[in-house]
Amino acid sequence: MNRLTRLVPAAFVLLALPLVLSRLLPAQVGEPVFPSSAFDDPRRPAVVFAHDEHNDAAGLEDCSVCHHLYENGRLVPGLDSAGIPCVECHPVAREADRTPLLVAYHTQCKECHFRQRKGPVTCGSCHPR
Repeated sequence: MNRLTRLVPAAFVLLALPLVLSRLLPAQVGEPVFPSSAFDDPRRPAVVFAHDEHNDAAGLEDCSVCHHLYENGRLVPGLDSAGIPCVECHPVAREADRTPLLVAYHTQCKECHFRQRKGPVTCGSCHPR
């Protein structure tokens, strides 16, 4: 068997392996945590977010880091808003003294990603078409 005859099957295996593995391994599981349904005419699809996997990778254990709670305009340390839909505090339409929902989503995620110098910060990174 000449050298070329041995290299062709090896090259095929090396090129096909990632494709085969991508079909066998489960995709990142997640559901839209930041749903587009709150918006009348979203320009991009909802973000699919694997909550537990993200928090494990980021080392987040304090829910209030993302699920903050404010009373009378002040952050309440030690309490969080987990389980309360964001739209209950952040209206879709701009209101006085309240951060609109779209701004709240983008500020919360992107500012943390910038601070940590990790994570997506472009539209298409979070909202693939």
